[in-house]
Amino acid sequence: MNEILLRKSKTFLYIFLSILISLIIVFLLSVIFGGLIKKNDIPVQPLSMKLFLTQESDNRLDLETITLKNEYAPDYQSNLVENYYEIKILNKTGRTLFTGKMPRKKIIIEERFSVNGSEELHNQREELFGKFTLNLPYYEDAATIVFTHEGGTEVLKISLDKYTFAKPEIRNTCGDGVCSDKENLIMCYKDCKYLLPDLGVLLK
Repeated sequence: MNEILLRKSKTFLYIFLSILISLIIVFLLSVIFGGLIKKNDIPVQPLSMKLFLTQESDNRLDLETITLKNEYAPDYQSNLVENYYEIKILNKTGRTLFTGKMPRKKIIIEERFSVNGSEELHNQREELFGKFTLNLPYYEDAATIVFTHEGGTEVLKISLDKYTFAKPEIRNTCGDGVCSDKENLIMCYKDCKYLLPDLGVLLK
């Protein structure tokens, strides 16, 4: 009886170790070769395209310059319903890589005071941005950036193949809370640990 239990225990142990070793090998291969098969439809972190824009009185936009910076870009996922620009980044086949919104006007607060301990804002007005900068996420496969206002009218279209970007070296960003392009569970556990499965869920 003991011999049967011992054989079963050994068999179970061999199966468990085989599965564990296989998972470790798959994990290491994905870490080592992951960069070679990385898709071009995800943003390269922490790089962003910095656009220097001029806003005309009719809300049309003109591009002055565009550069590549070692900075993170906002997500532009504000739930705006009016007075906004919609931004789209498309790849070479016309597929949308990114979409977001930004306001067409800025709010100027001219007076601020408090009544009964609660803050109130008065005399605020809206005005156009004029000249401003915009940081958009950088994609290896990006081909076009299109700006439209909420009515669907195109106000600016940028063909990225007209520009040659000097790609800055991505600095060490381990510890900033974002699992960036050159980071993984081994190289930067603190930023990439969310990639691990939830053991509490698996053990239920």
